[in-house]
Amino acid sequence: MEADRHMLAIGITPPRICPDEARRISAWLESGLLDYVHIRHPEASARQIGKLAESIPSRLRHRLALHDHYEIAHRLGIGGLHLNSRHPRCPALPDGYAPRISRSCHSLDELAACRDIDYAFLSPIFDSISKSGYSSAFPPSSHPAMAQAIASAPCRVVALGGVTPEAFELLRSLGFAGGAMLGYLWES
Repeated sequence: MEADRHMLAIGITPPRICPDEARRISAWLESGLLDYVHIRHPEASARQIGKLAESIPSRLRHRLALHDHYEIAHRLGIGGLHLNSRHPRCPALPDGYAPRISRSCHSLDELAACRDIDYAFLSPIFDSISKSGYSSAFPPSSHPAMAQAIASAPCRVVALGGVTPEAFELLRSLGFAGGAMLGYLWES
């Protein structure tokens, strides 16, 4: 792939809603630091997620993705839905609503099975920043096989797990389409 291709920079929210979360998300999106932000609050209600999304300017909401409560996405102008173990299949979508679809993968076999989505997270690539003891599943010795799997994947692949901006050149060399950051964003 081209050396100058744009690498996606994606933020993921921590499990619990932070007091200044909407402000931080808006600033990261406005500044161009992040292309997308995934709203991942597994225990939050649809009302809480809706209130958070409504606190983000409507012009930025197409750059958000929901991990839960897909039913509010169209009404709020949310641009992405993320499939995961809680929601493994895309729901029926309203006419005219075509969000980005992404999925979580934790193995190269899972990655090979990703079809009809825009991008997949592959994790954990590096040791986690936010989860103590959550180590990389892909040591450097596995990088040639991982690069081959990424090259033949049916969608773009985004690295997750211990990703920092400094890792983007290595990720590019392995064929990743970008990196997703959680701990780096919220713990710095």
